[in-house]
Amino acid sequence: MKYIMSLLLALAVVPGLRLEAKAPAPVGKEIVLSSGTGRIYVSLPEAGRADGRAVVLCPGGRYGYLELQSEGFDWVGYLNSMGCAAIVLRYTMPAGDPSKPVRDAEEAVALVRRHASEWGIRPDAVGIFGFSAGGHLASYVATNSRGEARPDFQCLFYPVVTMDSSYTHMPSRNNLIGPRATAADVRRYSNELNVDSTSPRAFIVANEDDVKVPARNAISYYLALKANGVPAALHVYPTGAHGWGFGGRFAYRRQLMGELEAWLDSL
Repeated sequence: MKYIMSLLLALAVVPGLRLEAKAPAPVGKEIVLSSGTGRIYVSLPEAGRADGRAVVLCPGGRYGYLELQSEGFDWVGYLNSMGCAAIVLRYTMPAGDPSKPVRDAEEAVALVRRHASEWGIRPDAVGIFGFSAGGHLASYVATNSRGEARPDFQCLFYPVVTMDSSYTHMPSRNNLIGPRATAADVRRYSNELNVDSTSPRAFIVANEDDVKVPARNAISYYLALKANGVPAALHVYPTGAHGWGFGGRFAYRRQLMGELEAWLDSL
């Protein structure tokens, strides 16, 4: 037993190694995506409560792992209570190939539309939520994807948006496009540079004291949307740091949820 405890303590301090205390409990019907490694978990609201909206949730985790619980499954009950279908996306890690998570996210949005009639969803009310690195994936798909893969609205929470090394989240950037990324790759995956007038409306949240993902990511994306005439709401809270997910440890949670519900109800 002493040997096992020593081994666990030693592993806990190995840089870059993540030990999960508890595996997240999946919520909803699982559907494997065509990549074979990506999947979605579909949870539909009660028939009498459903209003036709759907949300694809993209958890964060620096493009190296996924915070499936606090930035995925924990949101399901809340969204279902509002009448929204909740689809948690377990996307493939890029390992330097950004097409992998993008392909999964695009397929997830398109798949929701293909099942719209079966699942009681309006094809023009399919949105995407993204947290941290998942916010980068969500805003990339919202900004760059076309046709049935493009969401109708986006909600981004403390998102990574840019690949500009002066204010990106470098672990996310390195995992997505690699430490030797070309200037073309940096521009392609800097979502604030690729917004146009057809980008979907957005609800964006950031915290002034976030030292992991500077609020400038959210602000630059908001300004790009407004410059292109896209409706957008930006909420920058004075404290909150990074990664609070659905938990109650965010001091402004009640205020945020009120703003979010009002914005979603305005769609």
